[in-house]
Amino acid sequence: MLKARSQSANKRFFWIAISFILVVSGFYVASDFVNQAAGNSDLIITEFVAANQTGLIDKDGDFSDWIEVYNRSDHAVNLSGWALTDDPEQPAKWTFPEITLGSGEYLVVFASGKNIKTERLNEALHTNFKLNRNIQFLGVYNILDNSFSDKIVVESLEQFDDMAYGRQQDDFGYLVSPSPGMSNKNAMLLKPELVNSTS
Repeated sequence: MLKARSQSANKRFFWIAISFILVVSGFYVASDFVNQAAGNSDLIITEFVAANQTGLIDKDGDFSDWIEVYNRSDHAVNLSGWALTDDPEQPAKWTFPEITLGSGEYLVVFASGKNIKTERLNEALHTNFKLNRNIQFLGVYNILDNSFSDKIVVESLEQFDDMAYGRQQDDFGYLVSPSPGMSNKNAMLLKPELVNSTS
């Protein structure tokens, strides 16, 4: 009788232990999936100019600063559920209108503070915030997923006149010749530590 009770208790402990392991391992699998999804996000910031002096001009004749967004996925993305921000505490600071960005397409948004939203592809968009040469953060935020699709943190990095800061593959740095609406593949990229050590 005692032996039967002991075997029953051992079996119960065994299955409780197995259930616990499955729950914990399932949690880590789910966590890894979320992290991987964030790393393979659809929309990214490819470059921005925070001290535009002689570059792009908006329809008002102003040299507004700008941000370039790229859809690196294999499908079109409706931007109505996305936002741009320069403040991590206000992730949905400026929301996109209902426009679609095709696969492999670039979109330039003026960071002028004019807050212009249009669904016409031939008219420029303007955020409700401005950039400056001491900018520290830029992010693309997925409102529906409640998470950042991409973040660029540039603390302690000065931004220079008419010079972009952005990415070239997996490298970040200053782009001597900004290329709004186009790939940075052939752009000259300068590492921040080299530029700031000589400035």
